[in-house]
Amino acid sequence: YIKNNLSNAIRDLLDSMDHSGELDDIITEAISSSITILESKLSEVYDVAEFGAIGDGFTDDSSAINTALATNLNDNKVIKFQNKVYGAKGTIRLYSNTVIDLNNATIKDIETNYNDINRDSAGLRFMNNVTSVSQPGYGALKNILVKNGTFEGCKCGVLFALFHGENIEFNNVTFSNCCMGTHIFDLGGCKNIRFINCKFSGCSLPSDLTYREMIQPDYAHYRGLPYWGNELNYAYDELPTVDLLVEG
Repeated sequence: YIKNNLSNAIRDLLDSMDHSGELDDIITEAISSSITILESKLSEVYDVAEFGAIGDGFTDDSSAINTALATNLNDNKVIKFQNKVYGAKGTIRLYSNTVIDLNNATIKDIETNYNDINRDSAGLRFMNNVTSVSQPGYGALKNILVKNGTFEGCKCGVLFALFHGENIEFNNVTFSNCCMGTHIFDLGGCKNIRFINCKFSGCSLPSDLTYREMIQPDYAHYRGLPYWGNELNYAYDELPTVDLLVEG
């Protein structure tokens, strides 16, 4: 995000200057390289293995993944996976200013006792951290990038439940056999959510429907996100989900 925002600002500045296109490219390349170095210094990088994740496809790595995501909440961070299959179930909490680099890994739902409403047996589900759901307005959960990997076999109906999210992108991510109940994404009062080069496959179709929703844009209200009742003190303010992009 740092690199993209600064690069755009630099390009706008160069466009306003009177010199050759070749010089533009030289200047932009030099500054972009410096920004990449700066970005790496500003973002702390953590491997989920540091927190005990095994990645054998059978072990429940949920606790390790949750601990990694909750680490160093005051700074930008990159959570990296290895090219393995990570078993997970239950709730995974998301935090702002995080890059989740799957690095060709698969996160596989290993839950065997499913109940779409009861969070304790809902299968694998990614959702807001507890603090963010009580904050009204767009951006309570913001600046998240999930890239380069696969989510496999979530049968609970909703894999990602995002509330008041802003500037969240899924890039080059495959969702395989992840929609056995309702839809994969529930977006309650979100803004600027992007799906770039993502694939959705293997989703079941009930006999009474002729279509299946992969992504549901919704308002920030209880009926749209009822999974945990009122115990998390949701800031239901009826905000609509806007600026949703699906591309590639």
